[in-house]
Amino acid sequence: MYDGMGLIRLLAVIDPESIDMRAVNKGENLSIFKIRENINYGLTCAKGKVRNVGSLNPSYFLEKKPHMVLGICF
Repeated sequence: MYDGMGLIRLLAVIDPESIDMRAVNKGENLSIFKIRENINYGLTCAKGKVRNVGSLNPSYFLEKKPHMVLGICF
């Protein structure tokens, strides 16, 4: 979940048409800016498809706060 790919793959399974994989930054050593783009893209695509509990901030992914990240799964 750190690089946003877990969220993007989850959304691709839920609704394959919601994610454009060409817009996703892929690779082993992504910069923090590319990672943040992935997370923001995933959260934007998740609106309306996944119920967001509380206010989910992209920094929760970067700070690796599992209790906050799990809030998007419920």
